[in-house]
Amino acid sequence: MQIGFLDFGSVLHSHVATIENTIEFAKLIDELGFSRYWLAEHHENGIAWRSPEVLISVLAGFTDNIRIGTAGILLPLNSSLRVAHQFKMLSTLYPGRIDLGIAKGISSPDISNELLNGFSLEDTLKEHTTRVNKLCLFLNEEVLKGESHNIEIAPLSGQKPEIWLLTTNCIDVSAALFNKTNLSLSLMHFSTIDNKQRIDNLLRFSEKYYYETLMELKYSISINMIFSEDKKLAEKIRAQQLNKYMQLNVAGGVEECLEYIYKIQRDANAKEIIITPIYNSFEQKFKLSEALALEFCKK
Repeated sequence: MQIGFLDFGSVLHSHVATIENTIEFAKLIDELGFSRYWLAEHHENGIAWRSPEVLISVLAGFTDNIRIGTAGILLPLNSSLRVAHQFKMLSTLYPGRIDLGIAKGISSPDISNELLNGFSLEDTLKEHTTRVNKLCLFLNEEVLKGESHNIEIAPLSGQKPEIWLLTTNCIDVSAALFNKTNLSLSLMHFSTIDNKQRIDNLLRFSEKYYYETLMELKYSISINMIFSEDKKLAEKIRAQQLNKYMQLNVAGGVEECLEYIYKIQRDANAKEIIITPIYNSFEQKFKLSEALALEFCKK
């Protein structure tokens, strides 16, 4: 089983310190042999970056083997064409190492309106599946015929990213089947259905995917964890770092964290788990990666 990491960029000390630590963490987990490092796109206060695609280029340049990507680009707030250009360029600069995770999330009304530059947020949300399909089309075609002139998806003859559709329930994931993308199921976001039902939905979709494409669905499970044997400290971190949209999956020392990872692996027949560390010191994040490397990274 492979283990990757997802980082929300929650600010500790300062924005600059958090970005510098993110670079150091990427270098460490690359050396340890983890599978991938994803950065989220969020626009709320207390987050060190708003444009993960910029930082991705830096992280890929400082590392050698680990895959780098987003989880995910908030497509309702972005142009499908611009995202295609950005990630085709990144993939060409770092062949075989760039992931494009696509999410349906938005931000507060004020921020969303500014990013959309007057366009309707309601309309972009309704058209999410169409926008995903268009983004995948842009990445799969070199040149598209437009009404007035052709649209080049630069750089021509460039590389493409590995595409991951992000979901919290595996209910509306038709775009993954239509475009034959990968899928990542988050168990750390709140949902109207419990984790067991979410995993059951994923396994049923995986069967449907194989039946209709004769291809095995590549999927991962995203979870979060607090690496601390001190229960009072873990509760303090949970209260400080988790917002109303997030639930804590596991808190504890090495034994508790490994037990939960293996449980999710068994329940979901998962070949890859993506972990979001929840922490109130950079040292905690580094210690977690080193502890997990002893179990999962055979370098």
